[in-house]
Order: sequence, then structure tokens, then C-alpha cells
Amino acid sequence: MPSWKWEPTIPGRSAVSVRFLAPTHGLLTNVGREHLEFFKSIEGVAAEESALFEYLRKQKKSVAFVNADDESVRSGARGMRRQVTYGMQAKRGGYRRKDRGV
Repeated sequence: MPSWKWEPTIPGRSAVSVRFLAPTHGLLTNVGREHLEFFKSIEGVAAEESALFEYLRKQKKSVAFVNADDESVRSGARGMRRQVTYGMQAKRGGYRRKDRGV
């Protein structure tokens, strides 16, 4: 199964990219400050990156992999039929890293 990774750099481009690529699964690792030069605010970055989940939400057989530690990612994934959560805050049904005192 092919996979792609992209970094949002132009407002609106992510929505075009996901329609072209037509993914069935999607993973957002986090919404952070690394793209502020293009989007001017964290909210702008979150809106652009959430285009992936917006596309997947409309598909019948899609899966979102959701970083439970990032509120922006969790918020973008609301309404997804099928989610796999991961991270320190992952609840039942997800994958949670247990702190080993490291």
C-alpha cells in the first residue's frame, strides 16, 4: 500500500492534495509551531492540517490515527467513524505508552 507524507506550506493546498491522493487512512502527529511562517497562527496550522480528517470523515471506510496528547488533533478527528488513538492520554481501544521512569 503506498503512503505519502506532506508538510502544509500553502493555505488550501492540503485539501487539494487529499482529494488527489484519496487516502483511506490518515495520521496527524501534532499541530505545532513549525508551519507558522505560512499560516501565522496555531489555529491556521490546525485548520490546514485538519483537511486530512475532513476528507476521511466523508469516506465510508476510513481510519484516523489520532494523537490523544494533542488537543488540536483530537478536535480535528471529532466525528470520525473509525479512530485509533495513541499517546500518553490514549483511552481504551488505543495505544498508550506506559511511563517506565525513564
